[in-house]
Amino acid sequence: MSSLDDTTERYIRNLVCDILDVNPRDVPETAPLERHGADSLVMVEIITTLENTLGITIDRADLPRMTDLNGVYDVVAGACRRKD
Repeated sequence: MSSLDDTTERYIRNLVCDILDVNPRDVPETAPLERHGADSLVMVEIITTLENTLGITIDRADLPRMTDLNGVYDVVAGACRRKD
């Protein structure tokens, strides 16, 4: 479980689903994002957008951990901790 607040998790879910062009209700937190069209190029777009909007830096080595929304939350939470 991430250390992000509900508002941040909701923002990330909506951002990811917007990029994937899917309804957030159709993407369980543990569902593989690739099932919804998240290939490596899409994941780079997601990372870049998160970095720009949240003012964080995500280590590209963390990409393999971002297979589902829970993984994205955890990676963002780690980037937020490093920022502080």
